[in-house]
Amino acid sequence: MGARKAAKTRATVGRSRAQIGDYELLNLVGRGGMAEAWLARDPSGEEVVLKRLPRGRQHDAHLRACLADEGRIASQLRHPAIVRLLDRFQHDGEPVLVYEYVRGMTLWRLCRRAQGAGTGLPLDLVLRLGIQLAEALDYVHHKQDANGQPLAIIHRDLSPQNIMVDHQGQVRLLDFGVALSNSNERFSVGGGLYGNLGYASPELVTGQSLTGASDQFALGTLLWECLARRRLFGAEAPAQVVAAVARAEVPSLSAFRPDLDAELAEVIGRCLQRDPQARFGRCEALAQRLEAIAERVVRIPVRGASYSAWLDRLRRAGPVPRRLPNLTPSRPGKRSPLLQLRSLLDRIRLGRRLRTKLDTP
Repeated sequence: MGARKAAKTRATVGRSRAQIGDYELLNLVGRGGMAEAWLARDPSGEEVVLKRLPRGRQHDAHLRACLADEGRIASQLRHPAIVRLLDRFQHDGEPVLVYEYVRGMTLWRLCRRAQGAGTGLPLDLVLRLGIQLAEALDYVHHKQDANGQPLAIIHRDLSPQNIMVDHQGQVRLLDFGVALSNSNERFSVGGGLYGNLGYASPELVTGQSLTGASDQFALGTLLWECLARRRLFGAEAPAQVVAAVARAEVPSLSAFRPDLDAELAEVIGRCLQRDPQARFGRCEALAQRLEAIAERVVRIPVRGASYSAWLDRLRRAGPVPRRLPNLTPSRPGKRSPLLQLRSLLDRIRLGRRLRTKLDTP
C-alpha cells in the first residue's frame, strides 16, 4: 500500500503542467463570465497571473475583443497603484494577458475579515486606500497616448473584488476588462450595464454618458462602506440595486460613525452626489482633500510591519462573514410568493440585458 502511494505521488509530481506560450500554468485562482485567471510561472521562475478567456468560450468574438481591449489599455498604464501588465500575446488565436502577481488579498476579503474580527478597517488604512485609488483614477482619466491624444479611460468596475491590498498595505487596482477608452476596438458606449451593480454610478445605471466622475462615485461608495461597515447599495434583486443606485439617497456617514471627522464625512458625501457636476472636478482634488485629512487625524499609522501585525490578528480572529450587512436589513421570515415571483422576473429580465458581477462583499 505504501509503495503504491509513493509511486502515485512520484507520478503526480513528475506530470508536466499545462503550458501557454512561455508560461507554465499552476492553479486556477479566479473565474468569471468574461475571463479566468491562473497563477503561472514565467521562464525565469517568477510567479505571474495569466488571464485568458473562460474554458469553452475561446471562440466568442465579443469576449476576445474585450480581452484584447483590456490588454491595449493596460499596456499603456504605469502607476504604482495599478497592477502591471507584463506581457500580452495570442495563443491559438486567443488573446492572453500576463500580469504581475500581487501577494495579498482583495479589499472584499479584507473587509469581511475585519468585520468578523469586530474591528473594521483602521482609519489610516481606509484613508490611504482612498488616496492611492484617487491618484490612480486621476492618472487613468487623464492618460494620453503616444501622440498626446487623450485615451479617455473610465474603469467602470471599481469594486472591492478588483482591488488588491498587498502585505504592506499598498493598493493595486485590477481588471480593466469593461473599461471605456478611445483605444477600444469593440463598440462600448451605452447598450447595457457592466461591472458590479452595487458600485455603479447613477448615470451608468440610467444610461447617460459617462465621465471620470462615474468612477469617483464608485470610490465614494467603497470608502463609505469601509467606514460604515455595511453595504450602501446592497439588495437581493438586481432591479432593487439599480433602483437604489439611480436614486442615490445616501445617508451621511456621521449617522453611523459619529466618531468620524466631520470633514471626512463631507468629502465622501460629495463623491456620492447624484449629479456628476456636484462631485469633485478631478480625482486629484479628492486625493488632496483626503491627504490633508489624514495628516490632521491619523495618530497611529497602520502600514508596513504594523499592517502585517494587524493582518495576523485578523487571521486569528473569529469566523469570516459571507458579506457585510446591508444598509437596510431584509425583514426576517419567508417572503411572499408575489415578492418571490417579482424577484425572479427581475433576475430574468436583467439577466438578458446585463453582463454583471453581483457577488457581494
